[in-house]
Amino acid sequence: MRPEGAQATLTRVTVLWGELEGVYDQLDEHMVSGGWASIDQEARRLDTLHAELAPLVSALAAARSGSAAGSAIDRAWLTLAERGRALAARQRDLTGRIVGARDAVEADLARVRRGRSQTRTYSSATALPPRFTSRRI
Repeated sequence: MRPEGAQATLTRVTVLWGELEGVYDQLDEHMVSGGWASIDQEARRLDTLHAELAPLVSALAAARSGSAAGSAIDRAWLTLAERGRALAARQRDLTGRIVGARDAVEADLARVRRGRSQTRTYSSATALPPRFTSRRI
């Protein structure tokens, strides 16, 4: 890869890493606020970013293998690798929190389902006892 091409690829990868970080920020906000309305958009955006990043990172790896240690592309690669490790840690944390939230909701739904299955009819807790209204009895 020519140096100009490597620099353009490096710039694009840096921008995409920034976008990935932004999506993870939005997912964090969704977790805190409990707002899941646009979570599918975030997931699709993550898939798009990953698909776009994969060939670019492969091209950078190939360019790095042909460069001298300590070169600009080598230093940039190390910086991107550190950002990648930080994002991977965020992904693991976020995944764990999402799974925990899903499990909590699942437990709540199971509890409600059990309560409904054990109740034949719905009645008020303050229901009055029946009384006769006819004077014939």
